[in-house]
Amino acid sequence: MSGTVYVVGGSFNPPGVHHVRIVETIAERATNDDLIVVMPCGGRPDKQTTNDVASHHRAAMCDLAFVHIPHVIVELEDLERQTFTRTIDLDDRFKIRFPDKTIVHVVGADLTHGGGQQHSEIQTKWHRGHELWKSANFLVVPRFGYELSDDDLPPHATVLPPTVTGSSSEIRRHIFEHQSYSTLVPAAIEQYIVRHGLYTGRIARNPIPFCEPLRPFVVADEQRENARQLGERIAELFQVKHGDHNCILVIGGDGFMLHTIRRLWRDHVPFLGLNRGTKGFLLNDFDETTIVDKLRACRELKTYTESLLYVEAVTVAGKYSTMLAFNDAWVDRLSGQTIWVNVYANNEVKFNPIMGDVMLVSTAAGSTGYAYRMGGARLIPGTQMLQLVGSCITSHHWKNEPLPIETRIRFEAVNREKRPMRGFCDGVPLGELVSMSIRRSAIAAAELAYFPETDLQRRISEL
Repeated sequence: MSGTVYVVGGSFNPPGVHHVRIVETIAERATNDDLIVVMPCGGRPDKQTTNDVASHHRAAMCDLAFVHIPHVIVELEDLERQTFTRTIDLDDRFKIRFPDKTIVHVVGADLTHGGGQQHSEIQTKWHRGHELWKSANFLVVPRFGYELSDDDLPPHATVLPPTVTGSSSEIRRHIFEHQSYSTLVPAAIEQYIVRHGLYTGRIARNPIPFCEPLRPFVVADEQRENARQLGERIAELFQVKHGDHNCILVIGGDGFMLHTIRRLWRDHVPFLGLNRGTKGFLLNDFDETTIVDKLRACRELKTYTESLLYVEAVTVAGKYSTMLAFNDAWVDRLSGQTIWVNVYANNEVKFNPIMGDVMLVSTAAGSTGYAYRMGGARLIPGTQMLQLVGSCITSHHWKNEPLPIETRIRFEAVNREKRPMRGFCDGVPLGELVSMSIRRSAIAAAELAYFPETDLQRRISEL
């Protein structure tokens, strides 16, 4: 075997100092060949508190808490799919994924307590728990109130040195009751919780004010000379490295903004755009002569949080792929013939089939782009809705319509030999498709930032 994979699962709702210290202690013992995989779970029927906040907030907090620790990767697959993978299945998954490494599951002492009498939670409540107890590798974390004895340890277990104690439920209680919790969570997590108003029982604000001096990480479109030059000038003045930033300054057009969001959304900071394109609806207009001074003096932005789309596609060759989109995803015709498409909403038939040139799903942010040109409504970014729109639809039953944000849409090609269908995700071609499924991502969201004087409603009306 070459190295070890430590699997650290949990709700992390929110991640506390105790979680971070456990992972740091493992990292201190790790070798260069070791990995620590932090896995926040999806919704659990036995833990309704996992639904206290939107999943993308838990994803963001896990990234902020753990990704800076050596050897750590944060695996968001279960959270994206809103599933809870049993430990026996995780063990199989990671053995396939890392065939040359030893898989070790990190568990609390409360789960092994009573193991000598075969009364532990692992043995009595986990799926195939007795099998896991005998065959799997464990790293047991001491827990306050649970005495660790050798008799209570699985056959292939080691014990982690004691670390700080704590619980997410205690953190949530402190927040809800307006008690101090600064010592219970890392500073970055406290800042995130305060800014987004989490665990308070109040409805989240949108737009969310951003009130601090800017430390921008500058990303400019190298294909546009004026964008590149401005980017170099601003980067030289601020000299902010990636990792030290509190916002991403995007200089280019809407297309470049989309590309940057898909690439850097896991930074979990606002995207402040400066328009060097055409319409630039996702960006800010600015005065070339004053923009540098404006950025240096800026102490306030308004930001709109927008969930990305999670797109699954199957090609005619049988290849399955997933991708994120900030604006929209669509299918259209690949030949001179219209496409025939079965349309499903939440697994129920909506049209069977429908004929036309294009079928598209957009976010609110994307509603002012391709969707609007196809007759869709124009929405303020952050509006909790999707849109289903079509072009050249032949059915008189069709109408473009807004949909609840949780709607899951699936397009399936009909008679594709004669009427081939291709797909796009934020304009990125996916090739000839058999099907495309689109829903709101459970983990990916981005904040679009605007200067306080920006009137988005007016900008929409002028489109």
